[in-house]
Amino acid sequence: MWTNLKPLLRALWLLLPVPALAQSIASLNPASVTAAGPAFTLTISGTGFVSGSTALWNGAPLPTTFVSPTQLNASVSVGLIWLDGSASISVLNPGGGASNAVTFNINPLIPSIRQVTPSSIVAGSPGFNLAVYGTGFLFGASVQWNGSPLSTALALGSSNLLTAQVPASLLTVPGTAIVTVINPGRSGTSNAVILTISPQSSSLQITGLNPPSVVAGGPGFTLTVTGSGFTPGAVVEWGGSTLSTTFVTASQLTATVPAGFIAVQGQRTVTVVNPGASASNAATFTVVSGGSSQLSATPSSVALSAGAQFVQVTVGGSGPFSITNHVSSFFSVSPASLTAPTTLTVGLVSTLCSNGGTTSCNGSFTLHPTSASGGGTDDPVQVTFCPGSCSGTGTGGVISTTPSSVTLNTFTGSATSAAVSLTTTSATPITFNISFSPTNYWLSVSANGSQVSANQSVTLNVFANATNITTQQTGSITIVPGNGGATTVIPVTLNVNGSPSSLAIVTGSPLPGGTVGATYSQALSATGGVTPYKAWTVVAGGLPPGTSLSALGGILTGLLNGIPTSPGVFTFTVEVTDNVNATATKQFSLTIGSTTVISANGIVNAASYAGGSVAPGEIVVIFGSGLGPGTLVGLQLDSRGYVSTSLAGTQVVFDGMAAPLVYTEAGQVSAVVPYEVSGRTSTQVQVVYQGQASNVVPMPVTSVMPGIFTDDASGHGQGAVLNEDGTVNSATNPAAAGSIVFFYATGEGQTIPGGVDGQPDGSPAPVPVAQAVTVTVGGINAPVLYGGGVPGLVAGVLQVNAQIPSGIVTGNAVPIVLTIGGITSQPGVTLAIR
Repeated sequence: MWTNLKPLLRALWLLLPVPALAQSIASLNPASVTAAGPAFTLTISGTGFVSGSTALWNGAPLPTTFVSPTQLNASVSVGLIWLDGSASISVLNPGGGASNAVTFNINPLIPSIRQVTPSSIVAGSPGFNLAVYGTGFLFGASVQWNGSPLSTALALGSSNLLTAQVPASLLTVPGTAIVTVINPGRSGTSNAVILTISPQSSSLQITGLNPPSVVAGGPGFTLTVTGSGFTPGAVVEWGGSTLSTTFVTASQLTATVPAGFIAVQGQRTVTVVNPGASASNAATFTVVSGGSSQLSATPSSVALSAGAQFVQVTVGGSGPFSITNHVSSFFSVSPASLTAPTTLTVGLVSTLCSNGGTTSCNGSFTLHPTSASGGGTDDPVQVTFCPGSCSGTGTGGVISTTPSSVTLNTFTGSATSAAVSLTTTSATPITFNISFSPTNYWLSVSANGSQVSANQSVTLNVFANATNITTQQTGSITIVPGNGGATTVIPVTLNVNGSPSSLAIVTGSPLPGGTVGATYSQALSATGGVTPYKAWTVVAGGLPPGTSLSALGGILTGLLNGIPTSPGVFTFTVEVTDNVNATATKQFSLTIGSTTVISANGIVNAASYAGGSVAPGEIVVIFGSGLGPGTLVGLQLDSRGYVSTSLAGTQVVFDGMAAPLVYTEAGQVSAVVPYEVSGRTSTQVQVVYQGQASNVVPMPVTSVMPGIFTDDASGHGQGAVLNEDGTVNSATNPAAAGSIVFFYATGEGQTIPGGVDGQPDGSPAPVPVAQAVTVTVGGINAPVLYGGGVPGLVAGVLQVNAQIPSGIVTGNAVPIVLTIGGITSQPGVTLAIR
């Protein structure tokens, strides 16, 4: 017989997914934490808690301490909060169902950038290591350059320093780069910091050739050209002929000179030509007749001290030479006879000078060409020893600068910057002092370190402010090594142009699209005007809710970011204001879409919550996000009286076939698997909400997938069972041994006659094709009197009438198991027997 349907609907929770519960959660403390934090104790306040109550974290038990009927304490490990997101917290009482679920938020660990070093670099520079200082960096964090990841390393033992490799390919064009940090597996992005890629010097100039000369008739060689203003693609021209050229930096090129170009003595003119530009100044290269070419020593004076006992001297030119006129015995030069080009080592032999070693000593030696055919002239080298620290022109522990001069270009009222790299070949760190002139005016200098060594370079940030300046300015930076090395002076030139180019916003429209609930970040760039720009504002239209427009550090770039909360197409006008209050506007459009996603392992049996496969006619629940409206909408019938396949804008399709829907809301949808999947090995499942299609989830198809509905819809505990008199079975209303009970399930598979999607079952109701429907109660076979559909309820609901065996052990939680075609229902379902 079939029972009255009203108690069935109450017991099955067929139309609404929220059961009535005995225990209830009122609040959590803390209500949220930050991802990657330490383990903590979660305090759960509510009602109905008992000794043995267990807190569940996304359905998995937590170590739980019962404090009182209104409080539980649960231990949450580090691994559960390593990634940001949310967790569903509920409470399970012994022998009962789960409580209401409360969302516990795991907030993103947002990294924060304090500064980057260097903060600027010249376009066309070689690749470099970018140091990013801040807080909240995790192992595996990624430095982003305009939204693209760089090869990143976290400093050993520190969460405050990242180093990232910036390739030269990112430095070819002047402009700005937005530097951010993203921690692994997390949605939070740090604040953005601007790194300026400064234009190269507009003055294309050759300042040196190495070697400066060679012997006629010699082999081909590599010529190194130093200067300023070189750009990628620049070529070296030799007397009007183009040489095979390699771009090294904006201040250095190398070129291959064939042997045929130096077959005859004489002078050659060397120039550099940038792509699309005129030639540089001309430098003279000498091809010497016969023997040695002109020798040159770099440096031409050497300072030795206790901190710099060995100094290397580079000998330029070509041909054999010897060391002559070695004056003073406090130093040595090795080797004594060589062929240029080569390197000599000047070493400290004794600190006892003729004056007793209390003051500096002076000496010298000469590079003397020794070619049999003659050619070249002597080149002297001065040597000094200082007992303390040297000053002036000594070179003990030389600090080199790249570039050797700085040229800055800007407009009146604007500012600009450049970077200078300090390096040395000394293995011993060298401290140094920096001064610059003029002070408290247009020029300022800062350094990211206080000592330099062979393993550690230092970057000088050179900043020029052209406020109230209309003409060219010159200045200098002086670097004095603390070990007595040579003082270095870097000339600085500021070229000031009177009128900036027209201000314009250059970012294209429409902007890249975004998604509701996902972080959106888009830079807006402008060109021209007088920098730094003062403000970026929206002057018409409206941004997507949840987003805002701000100026990145008040420098050049605007940043549109946030987490959109509403979908749609948004049109708005942005205005940028430069440093002299000139403005430019541009209209943008931005499309924000919604996200409809089926969760991983998110398709389960509506009664048992078992997943992995589906059966024809099985009622399933699909979990995810964006699947339906914010509030639940229950089952509706179409004009035929069938359960509708479209509900509040939601559809669920299996291989393109629309499934009858039991209910829908944003986080879950319940549907009846179409009977047409019978006989297939798999089916493709997809949810469509308001025209937004979810990911496609392939699911294996099985013939049966039995699951018994439970009273609290948890999938375990007291089953959805009616006693023989039609009352609901419970601990306070147990069934008698030998009586008949009625319980409800789904997943029985195809039926006889065949199931019709969404059609309420008629009378007689269909029965499972598998036929073999058996039941055990307390482990004892219980005679099955009926197993089939329920007239008036949607096809897919199975009713089983079984007789409780006489002599069975009674109790409030006696296990009941359903088997169809050899496949059993979920364990842990019980009924009460007296």
